[in-house]
Amino acid sequence: MKKAIRMGSLFLFIAVLTYVTMTINLKAFNILAIIISTKGRNAKTSWGLTGIVLSIEIMTML
Repeated sequence: MKKAIRMGSLFLFIAVLTYVTMTINLKAFNILAIIISTKGRNAKTSWGLTGIVLSIEIMTML
């Protein structure tokens, strides 16, 4: 019985994790599109900014 509960909680955790990552990815893609439209040449800086935004999103989620 305990094993089943543990498995269920694990699946629930994975589901929540995938949902959170999906929502973060959608936001990141929108932000990335905005950054690319503003700074077309500087690809590295846009990726860096996206990374910063992602880390901020993750921090707020926790």
